[in-house]
Amino acid sequence: MRKTLVDWRLSAKIFTAAGLVAAFLTGVIACDNPVQSPPFATCELLTAEEVTRAVGAQFTEGQPFPGEGAPVVIGCPYGSPKGWVTVWATRENADSEYRHLRGLPYRQPTEDVSGSGYKAFTYTSGGNIQDFYAVKGGVYVNVTVGAGAEPGTARALGEIAVTRIS
Repeated sequence: MRKTLVDWRLSAKIFTAAGLVAAFLTGVIACDNPVQSPPFATCELLTAEEVTRAVGAQFTEGQPFPGEGAPVVIGCPYGSPKGWVTVWATRENADSEYRHLRGLPYRQPTEDVSGSGYKAFTYTSGGNIQDFYAVKGGVYVNVTVGAGAEPGTARALGEIAVTRIS
């Protein structure tokens, strides 16, 4: 009788230890593989035809590329001998990224161009590199125009891009 009691206690300890190990491993796996939103289709925010029309020069179709240190596509550059247009979009830290960029002292002055359902601003550097920054529905988007384009080109393209964010 005594032997059965000892075996039962040993079995209970083994099962408890196995359960704790399983719980630990499940937690480790869950932390290493967090649930992520599906990648954002950045190159679907603008077409080469829209970029060509806005800038006034022929542009090639954008080619998706991943963000730094991550396999998720966040960028889509459009090319031309005249310059470039790049669209960036991500769901990661959208609001904080927007607020951070809005507050940078060297990106002043900015122009608030917020619209229905989104916050946005534009900034043009001394070299006529135009930026449109927006956040809509948990998505951060930035359109950069470095093609010697007319003032307001980044804004026009950015406003098209945000209409495609649902």
